[in-house]
Amino acid sequence: MSENIMSINNNNLITVEDTDNDGHHHHRRRHQPLDANDRRLPTSDDNTNQENPILNATADVDADDQHRSDRRSSSPPPTTPTEATPHMKDRFRRRLKYYFMSPADKWRAKRRQPCKLVVQVLKIILVTIQLFVYGYDMSAHLAQESNSVIAFRELFLSNWDPVREVMAYPPAAGPFAVYTRQDFYASIDYAIAQYANITSASVGSFGYAINSTDRTGRNMSDILVRRQHYNKGEARPSDYYYEYDNQVFTDELAIGELFPPNDQRWSTEFSSLKYFDDHNRTVLFNRLLTLELLFPLRTIYINSMADYNRPKCYDLNVSIVYDNRQNDGQMLVELTTSRQRHLCNGNLADNNRSDGDWLVVRQVLNWSVIVFSSVSAVLCLRSLYTGQVLCWQTRRFFNRYLSRTLTLRELLDFVDLWIVLIIVNDILIISGSALKMRLESRVATAAGTVRYNTVSLLLGVGNLCVWTGLLRYLGFSHKYNILILTLRRAVPNVLRFMSCAFILYGGFTLCGWLVLGPYHLKFRTLSRASECLFSLMNGDDMFATFYITEPRGDLLIWWFSRIYLYMFVSLFIYVVLSLFIALIMDSYETIKDYYENGMPLNDLQKFIAECTDEPSSRAYTEDRHTTIADTLNCFDCCRRPSPSRNRHHNHSQHNTTNSYHSF
Repeated sequence: MSENIMSINNNNLITVEDTDNDGHHHHRRRHQPLDANDRRLPTSDDNTNQENPILNATADVDADDQHRSDRRSSSPPPTTPTEATPHMKDRFRRRLKYYFMSPADKWRAKRRQPCKLVVQVLKIILVTIQLFVYGYDMSAHLAQESNSVIAFRELFLSNWDPVREVMAYPPAAGPFAVYTRQDFYASIDYAIAQYANITSASVGSFGYAINSTDRTGRNMSDILVRRQHYNKGEARPSDYYYEYDNQVFTDELAIGELFPPNDQRWSTEFSSLKYFDDHNRTVLFNRLLTLELLFPLRTIYINSMADYNRPKCYDLNVSIVYDNRQNDGQMLVELTTSRQRHLCNGNLADNNRSDGDWLVVRQVLNWSVIVFSSVSAVLCLRSLYTGQVLCWQTRRFFNRYLSRTLTLRELLDFVDLWIVLIIVNDILIISGSALKMRLESRVATAAGTVRYNTVSLLLGVGNLCVWTGLLRYLGFSHKYNILILTLRRAVPNVLRFMSCAFILYGGFTLCGWLVLGPYHLKFRTLSRASECLFSLMNGDDMFATFYITEPRGDLLIWWFSRIYLYMFVSLFIYVVLSLFIALIMDSYETIKDYYENGMPLNDLQKFIAECTDEPSSRAYTEDRHTTIADTLNCFDCCRRPSPSRNRHHNHSQHNTTNSYHSF
């Protein structure tokens, strides 16, 4: 047996208290107020045939309970959108329109300073100055390294021709190699003799990898001979007979200080052939794969003697490799160098105080770039966060008041890829600037060596992204954004077209490399073949490509090369490139038509376009700004509310004015 007790509070809400058989009380509240005629309690003078509002309210509460139980047992019916007032829609349109405004329009609307634009302009100026400064330093450093390699080739390689130092195409000379055993041993003897006399023969500041305070009495570091060969091997070409064990062994042999440095006996008495035989390292050319000579040296690059560009100390390893892996009668010879930065012990009397000031200017420039890039990254991250908050609020507004869901393309409008690009270039520039400061540090050691190419890559790509990001601000003007709009429209069609063209291009590349590789300089490797075809497609060096084919008496290869090249040139220049240009032009004409007749708008853009308030209107300044509670409410709609929170929300919603606080 249960009992219902009803009361009416000051807010005209009906509260029903149920008492069950166990004595437990349950409070239920009706969420609609009584009509004006039903606010008084019934009296005995009332007409007995008139319906009692209290009993009706109790019946309504019971009916509501029955309705809730029915909803739990059945699927929920579709909800109807809540009606939004025109003021709410206009206000939300203004907020969306303000978000997509240009910095100039935002300043006219709310007098908000374009902080990101100012930061980007200052950052571009600083980053460009930093790029020029580092570019000159890097070019000088790499030129110094390249000149050192050329000097070592002139010093250590016998019969080296300076013509080989010129990057000419086609090459003026063939590969540098030895062809006889006498030349092989003679080149080794020449390199060792030059190494022994390098401190007196070279015009550069080179020394041996040994301290002058070494108590062992040595004056010259050892030369290391590293050899790779087969464990067992014999070949008798006259009998067409061979016997090999393909297991590869590596052994090393050190050539010590047989004579003092700069002694003429290194040139007159030393013989590598005799030294190898005496130490049981006889070279068997049928089994030899590679033989490497390692010469450890130390050097000091004097540079410009400025305080910001002091001399730098390096450990050098000069390597000469004799490559006999093909065993075809031509043993290729290659000289390479590797270096590691070492801490210098020296003093520089700086007579020019401006050099010290220039060092301070460099450090200030580096720190300024890092600070402005960090501020830019923070502002852009805040902009992305604001866009995502507005995206969630827009989804909630459309679902609640317009009964529709935003499409993926409409949601992507809130993700500004230009902002993402700016964040990426900020990260690259900060990383590159930090490594650049490490390079310019006076305490750089071998353990903390930073490669110039790494810094160049970070700063170069970062600068490219910085200058590309300027197109974002030009895109706000209809007179300058036609390039961006054309590329945006053409990209899908171009990607589909390029996927088909790439398949055809790959087939021609593989065919040319396989058939013409042995007979044509430009098709020797797969990478060269691709580069050659791409150059032909752009009209570069056509006659030379046809002319330098060497069929070596095979007319089939000669005719194939002609047919192959004519087909590729005709197909890709006259057809593929023309269609590619036609796709771009079609997109350009479409964009021009949009400028004349108007751009096609999606539902979100149509909703925003209904806002007729100009940026100079006072309506933007009168709108209330979003609070933290409003931001939390926009994410609160994504959580599934509990029944108790629903009852509390429905009760509080009645006591508030009809306004949309989340926006």
